Amino acid sequence: MALKDLFKKSATKETEEPKKAKEAKEVKEVKSVAKEKTAPKKKTSVAPKSTATKVKVNKEDTKDAYKVLKYPLLTEKVSGMGDQNKYVFAVDRKTTKNEIKKAIKSVYGVIPVKVNIINLKSRNVRWGRIEGKTNAWKKAIVSLDKNEKIEIIEGV
Repeated sequence: MALKDLFKKSATKETEEPKKAKEAKEVKEVKSVAKEKTAPKKKTSVAPKSTATKVKVNKEDTKDAYKVLKYPLLTEKVSGMGDQNKYVFAVDRKTTKNEIKKAIKSVYGVIPVKVNIINLKSRNVRWGRIEGKTNAWKKAIVSLDKNEKIEIIEGV
């Protein structure tokens, strides 16, 4: 039994030493946390939040925009859509929605909220004995914000 007691005592001594070291580390960490809490914080100057103001968009170089936008469509149905701030344009068949947005911004100086595209196929037509086809084309419906307008019919 005496031999077992020796092993027990040496085992307890080994486990007590790491416990004391852990406690010492915890005390140091608590002191460092207390210093951080009591230390004065550096004041940083923060600019006040500015209210969102409407920025007027400058018309950019419209050289490529006229290749994208062919002409505005002026029909009864389209004029009724003007109440909803929607405008319709015939556009080049290869253009994308992003290109149309950029073109509207550069030509008319307004930023579109949404652009919808409709691809129209060619149709078979007939003029007396002569048969033919119409051209396929693309139509873009541009939606604007409530406060913005496009003056399409100028001088008519």
